[in-house]
Parts: sequence; structure tokens; C-alpha cells
Amino acid sequence: MDVTEKNSILYRIAGAATVRRVPSWHHQMVGSIDGTRLKITGVTVTDGIGVIEAVERPDKTFVLGIQYHPEIAVVRRLDNSSIEYFRAIVGMAKQ
Repeated sequence: MDVTEKNSILYRIAGAATVRRVPSWHHQMVGSIDGTRLKITGVTVTDGIGVIEAVERPDKTFVLGIQYHPEIAVVRRLDNSSIEYFRAIVGMAKQ
């Protein structure tokens, strides 16, 4: 997944412009964020189509929606950054 915004929660959590080996399969997906306050912060190109994988609300403290499966990445040890999503959520909950 390409992180499209360096000034984003996703970038701060992932610590990189690319999150590799994301387990992602879709029978439904976000097609558009038109008319919302959301901002696209992560995209994966699949079969030539840019699939929205992450959205955020920059006007809020912590609104991050991800469409891939970080829990699978953690369990299968596919990458080192996916556990950081859970740490970030717990950290925000503690505040």
C-alpha cells in the first residue's frame, strides 16, 4: 500500500511511504470519498485500479479507517508495522 500523505496518521504509524505485504482482498470497497470530510491516505493498485485502503479525517484528533487486514499481517508476521495500528488505538484510548 502506498501512503499518499506524509502528514497523516497512517504515515506516523507506519513510519514509511509504503506498507508492504498488506493482506488485502475485497468484495466491497470504498469507491469515493466525494462529499465527505475524509482524505485518502493509503492506496493499493490492483489490476490497474487504485483501491482506497486508508482514509482519515484531518480535522479530528484520531480518525483512521483502513480497509486491509492488519490483524492478519500481525498473526502471519507479514510486516513489522501492522502491530503499530493496535498500539496507536490503545494509546489513544488511554488518553
